[in-house]
Amino acid sequence: MDGPTKEERLAHDTMQREERPERMPKYPEHVDGRAFWYPEHDDLIEKMMDIVAGNIENSRECQHGREILDDVIADLKQYRGTLATPEQYHEKGLL
Repeated sequence: MDGPTKEERLAHDTMQREERPERMPKYPEHVDGRAFWYPEHDDLIEKMMDIVAGNIENSRECQHGREILDDVIADLKQYRGTLATPEQYHEKGLL
């Protein structure tokens, strides 16, 4: 078997989390009158999955898949508008 064991990977991941500085803003940063959130990677992925799944589950019986797709895209764009850009994450050393 090549590579680290499951236990070694878990220990490494735990160590990285513990060493990572707590720089993730807890509240939105305001720039030019707009608020930008900086959710962590896993939280962002979970929110995106919730948006997609919620649209499908709530609409699958009453809308065509193409209409649902438009709703998913619109909701994801709206959510994206509340988030800091990749450049803003990078400037804060969060990427």
